[in-house]
Order: sequence, then C-alpha cells, then structure tokens
Amino acid sequence: MNATSLTVSGTARHPSLGGRTATGTLVFTAEALRFEGGDVRVELPLRGLLFQAGGHNGEQIFFQNAFKPDWLLATGDRAILQHPVLQGDPLLRRQAQAAARRRISLRKFVGLGVVCLALLLALVATVASQKSRLARAVVDRLPASWEEQFGDAVFQSIRQQTQIIEDEARRARLEVVTRRLLPAVTNRNLRFQFHIAQAKELNAFAIPGGHVVVHTGLLDAVARPEELAGVLAHEIAHVTLRHSLRNMVETA
Repeated sequence: MNATSLTVSGTARHPSLGGRTATGTLVFTAEALRFEGGDVRVELPLRGLLFQAGGHNGEQIFFQNAFKPDWLLATGDRAILQHPVLQGDPLLRRQAQAAARRRISLRKFVGLGVVCLALLLALVATVASQKSRLARAVVDRLPASWEEQFGDAVFQSIRQQTQIIEDEARRARLEVVTRRLLPAVTNRNLRFQFHIAQAKELNAFAIPGGHVVVHTGLLDAVARPEELAGVLAHEIAHVTLRHSLRNMVETA
C-alpha cells in the first residue's frame, strides 16, 4: 500500500458516545487525521495535533487535538508513525520519534504487590469473552492506598533513570493549566503530583495513583495553555479511569 494512503484500524472515544468506544479506521489527509466508523465521523486538524504512545508497553498510539480535547483517537498499528504527513512536519515528526521510542512496560517496576495482582489476572485471563468487564471489576476493587503505593514505587524507579528538575518558570506555566484542570476531577479524591523531566521529547505520561511527568520539550514547544491542557487532560483521564492498571489486567 502506498504510504500516503495508509489506512489503519482505530478507535474513537468522546463523552457524547456515552462510554461507547467506536471502532473504525484512521487515515491522514493533507490537513487532518480522519476517523470513520459506523455512525461516527471526526477529523482532528494537524494544527494542534498531539499524540503519544501509551497503554501496555507503549503499544497504542493516542491522538488528541488541543482544539478538540474531548476526542481521543487511538490505533495499535505503529506503522502510522512513519506516515509522510507526520514525517514532513518538524513538530509532528518529533512527536512520532518520541512515540516510536517509548516502549516502557510498567511491569518492570513491579514489586510484591503486582505479583499478588498477577494472581488475580490469571483468573481473568481464563474467561476471554468477558475479559474486559472482569478486568474492570478486578481493578475497581483495588484499594486507592495500594494504587498510590504502587504509583510511588513506579515513580521512584523512573526517577532513577530520568532527570526530574525544579524550574520555577516552567513550573509556573504548568500550574496555570493544572489549577484549571484539577477542580474538574471529582472522583476518588486523587492526590495528583506533577513533575518536570529534563527531556527534549514532546511527551508526558501518567502513573497510577496520580503522578504525571511532563517533559521540558513539551512545555517549551506549546504556544498556548490550551495545547498543554489537552495533553494533561488526557493524562489525568488515564489516572482517574485507571487505564494503566486495566491494560495490565487485560494483557496479562
């Protein structure tokens, strides 16, 4: 298939879908990333397009747009990172390079608590037809205190490999956005902690329990607070919806 006409399988999520995940295809046009599936059609303009690797081992690519932050498009086909539309734009190319490198598995930071969790996952894996529903049930029953302790352990492990910095100017720009976002987080009384990592990639990632790490490359690249808000809202949602833990369950 010609790279410029590459079409991949993908999904779309939006509050208007009532919790439903639409399945369909993703394709780049000259000006946007287009999703089509069933009764759902949406285009995310290339201007303001933000994406990153996520999910288990970074195998999924998640797309958002700062001007349409409620839409979340995703694909498991990493060939999309080589699309000429992404490679031809410096900002998009840097994001694609960062996503291509990110294949970090949270399970390498696992301690005794996750070993116990793995025993529960084995039961879930035996019932493949109901795996997603059972995975959610298992994760929803994990106490918040365990999730926070797990997240703290993961962050300390990441801190040994990543330079976490204190930068007043960048911290101020970050707090302008987080002060507006966090009041909207009403579930589970989560204690969010935002950290700045010295790294040139346009990237941010969340850890179970409330840690969110933002790269200096992203903070320096965004031109407007709304662009950063779109990325952080995405990461906050990963934490509040326990996506990382659910992905660990479903892929075990």
